[in-house]
Amino acid sequence: MEKISFTDLFNEGTIIKFTPNDLINKSNNDIQEFKKKLQLFEGQNPVIADFDVKNLSALINNETFF
Repeated sequence: MEKISFTDLFNEGTIIKFTPNDLINKSNNDIQEFKKKLQLFEGQNPVIADFDVKNLSALINNETFF
């Protein structure tokens, strides 16, 4: 499985104002919306063999921060 760092998921120049730890209990609406989309993605790709970093990157860059 390909490894990728958290910041590498985002387009170059994107300002990330949160860390993976903020997804645990942050009350910010944007972060919670991102968390919901991330959980949906994880639910659709429960097996590591189905997980594709490119699909996750597309979710983040085209739906969350578009």
